[in-house]
Amino acid sequence: IAFKASGIAAPRIDDGVCIVQSADTSVDPAVDPVGVPIARQRFVYYLQDTLGPRLNTYVKKGSTNERRALIVGEVDGFMTGLLSEEQPSLARIIGYEIDPISGNTPALLERGIFRIILRAKMIAPFRAIVLETEVGETVQIAETAA
Repeated sequence: IAFKASGIAAPRIDDGVCIVQSADTSVDPAVDPVGVPIARQRFVYYLQDTLGPRLNTYVKKGSTNERRALIVGEVDGFMTGLLSEEQPSLARIIGYEIDPISGNTPALLERGIFRIILRAKMIAPFRAIVLETEVGETVQIAETAA
């Protein structure tokens, strides 16, 4: 199956190492506008794979208001690190929002389900750098005083 031609970023084994064949999950955005650059999905996996084990320490413990606040604090602390306001060159996101309220109902909480809605705005990766050049003997250059 031609995964890349079908817009699928499939893993494959290359010399014993698992790699992703394509950097896009869409071949042509005009044909498949739902497909997106894989960087977004990789970042989703990064968030879930990193936060999952941290939050797993709360599983099977009483769902108290205090524990829910600790869970939100855990997520907030991690996201603050990705924002990296003290060292902007290390930032991975522009901003984030944690909503521990709207995804929950008393019925869900009574069943032991605590839903946190996390929204993060990524810093867009370069997909292309365009260097537009105009070269020649007759090119007009704005004169600047030295």
